[in-house]
Amino acid sequence: MEYRLSDWSFRTGSSADEAIDAFGGIDYRYRLGIGYRFTDNLQADFSAVFEDYARKEYNTSTGANLIAVQNDGTAIGLGLTYNF
Repeated sequence: MEYRLSDWSFRTGSSADEAIDAFGGIDYRYRLGIGYRFTDNLQADFSAVFEDYARKEYNTSTGANLIAVQNDGTAIGLGLTYNF
């Protein structure tokens, strides 16, 4: 979703995707962004993504828990766009 106010742009979004590995689960992502247009040709953008991956577990045939993993992540971006 994007909201524009004068030369400013505000963005937000989220997603829930099924994990592609054999253990399955749902991976969640949340996004935020802001941009500013200096001129008709020049714009700067900042964005951040926060990820929360599905918990993964693998149990042996006897029921013993062999591995349990919970991952998350963060990405930050800065962009400068010039249109010729």
